Amino acid sequence: FLVSQLAGTLLLVWATHVEPATLRLTQLEAASQDMPQGVKPIRLLHISDLHIERLSRREDEVLTYIEETQPDAILITGDYLNLSYNRDPEAYRQVHDYLSQLAAPQGVYAVLGTPTVDLWELIAPLFVDLPVTLLRDEWQEICWPDGRRLTLLGLDCTHDIEHDAQRLQSLAAGAPSAVPDVLLYHSPELMPQAAELGIDLYLCGHTHGGQVRLPGIGPLLTSSDLGRDYVMGHYQKGQTDLYVSTGVGLEGLSAPRVRLLAPPEITLVTLRPA
Repeated sequence: FLVSQLAGTLLLVWATHVEPATLRLTQLEAASQDMPQGVKPIRLLHISDLHIERLSRREDEVLTYIEETQPDAILITGDYLNLSYNRDPEAYRQVHDYLSQLAAPQGVYAVLGTPTVDLWELIAPLFVDLPVTLLRDEWQEICWPDGRRLTLLGLDCTHDIEHDAQRLQSLAAGAPSAVPDVLLYHSPELMPQAAELGIDLYLCGHTHGGQVRLPGIGPLLTSSDLGRDYVMGHYQKGQTDLYVSTGVGLEGLSAPRVRLLAPPEITLVTLRPA
């Protein structure tokens, strides 16, 4: 009984204080048939689910990783605020001040997260004077002096899969062809449609990897309409690479402030010619 009590206490301390504060940098290699042979790879740093309530060591570590990795561009896939603080003026100020510190040679690009977390009417105005391009159902082409090109497809996430899939199809149809493309959408729920469209790279978060995972069982909850199909990490379907980030912060409100076997992360993606 005492051994069980001690083990439970250590597990609780780990899940509440250690793992949530242990930010890791994950690296992913992806390929595009639309990249000409012989060109330099493109390095993209993906950040998701900051869920800021008050700035902490985790956010400082993100800045350290940006300085160390020197990515070409930074891509953010929503959920900037903790649910318990998404109407808190101080939290909004800190989100604004934090995003103002992000910089990369080819720019910083972002999409909005879940509407009940990122209250769109409140969070979108934060980007007006920020050095961050907020993509709302629009595409943006990035061009390098050496001739490399990349198209970002940024889509608002409503979690209405049929509706969002139609908007994605329209967005992709209007974007440049024969150019590597990256879909930024908060949730992994559009993976089947992205694969049908032949999108090269799809970056998202939302699931937090389940946030609590049990050995032999996996995540208890994913908050995705696709269930456990795309929970965390790298998936490939056709020519589409999907990476589902476990995110940086914690959900808040009624969700437990713990992480177990789903540590916070940011992801450095290296995109090369196929």
